[in-house]
Amino acid sequence: MTASAPEVPPRTARTGSPPAAVSGHRPGSDATTGAASGSLSPTAHTTTGDGSGGSNELSNDSDNPGGSEKGTDLSYSEPKNHDGNHFGSGDGSFNGIEGTSTENGDPGIGDGNGRPGNDSDSSAEEDFDPRKEGRLKRAASLEEPLRDGGLTEEEIVRLRGDNPRGGDSWQRAADALGQNFDKNVHGRLHPEATRFAFEGAGNPREFAYRHEHYKAIFQDEVRRLSEDDPGGTRHPGRSRRQAAADNMMEMDVGAMLRADRDAVLEVRNGVVRIDPEGLSADELDQAVRNQAGESNMGHEASAAYHLRKHYHELPESETTGDRVRDYHDSMELTIRNGTLVDWIPFPGVGEKFVYQREVPDPTGRVDTMKAIVLVRSDGMLVTMTYGRRPG
Repeated sequence: MTASAPEVPPRTARTGSPPAAVSGHRPGSDATTGAASGSLSPTAHTTTGDGSGGSNELSNDSDNPGGSEKGTDLSYSEPKNHDGNHFGSGDGSFNGIEGTSTENGDPGIGDGNGRPGNDSDSSAEEDFDPRKEGRLKRAASLEEPLRDGGLTEEEIVRLRGDNPRGGDSWQRAADALGQNFDKNVHGRLHPEATRFAFEGAGNPREFAYRHEHYKAIFQDEVRRLSEDDPGGTRHPGRSRRQAAADNMMEMDVGAMLRADRDAVLEVRNGVVRIDPEGLSADELDQAVRNQAGESNMGHEASAAYHLRKHYHELPESETTGDRVRDYHDSMELTIRNGTLVDWIPFPGVGEKFVYQREVPDPTGRVDTMKAIVLVRSDGMLVTMTYGRRPG
């Protein structure tokens, strides 16, 4: 059920001065803290959230190389019910580097064709995750919600395939299931989302993408009901979430995902690579910006759920109704013209660049848009997440 990933050639990450834009900023720290410059080794970020699943936080919403959305996350920070891609494993360990949990978990980002890779070789996780015991414990806890979602033991085994229980792909699936629906609708939607994710997935990472997409559609519907019927007069006796859950039963979520994926491939298709060898951190920053118009999220299903989740966060001046194109155009502006606020090298894995761009609206409010970009050691360029920075 998994595609084999090419071996990522080892490369020593830059250990010299960080890009000039962040030279006074400690790599790995929150850019808003103004921490003093220090070691170039990555520093953990602690994620927070309210568990509602409706937050716009980006921390736990990436497809990172290894990842969980809870606990200490080296890549992003989002709510407990984030959409799930990052560097953390949920137990505070580093899972690898793919695209945001890598939403992949391999030490790279898939197979070089924008597809999730096979992380059956556990040597990488041994290198990047010193807390293997915690990851295995977390992996074991994944099976219970899969059973609760209606999967049989045979189906769970098929889903895991050759992926190790402590590997990033299985951890990525755990990330997705760690974001529970609201308690009033969980019993109804969890089995639907689990079955939907399983039936179209070729591996655990695709399962995670599909589950996240289902949840993003639900959150979209909750927002729509809030805007169209703020008083709840059209669904008396039911909360918005309960009404949205009812409406989900009538939706063809499979067709919606296919449409989103097809639209993504029309706007961003193909693997984007740059040659990082011999470049200073400043030169690599510029190379990333130069590719802003081509940069993508590695797998079209990853982009599909990210734009579903974060489209409503775009500045009104950057929305035309074309969800896919608007999202990628805004992302391009932030990477190309934004301020580099953080740079974190992960030796042998890649380097993470964090860009922010402030966009004022007519009321005087300022939206801060944030893009997190990973340059893998093999030169593949992947945008791990994009949306409005909370706060």
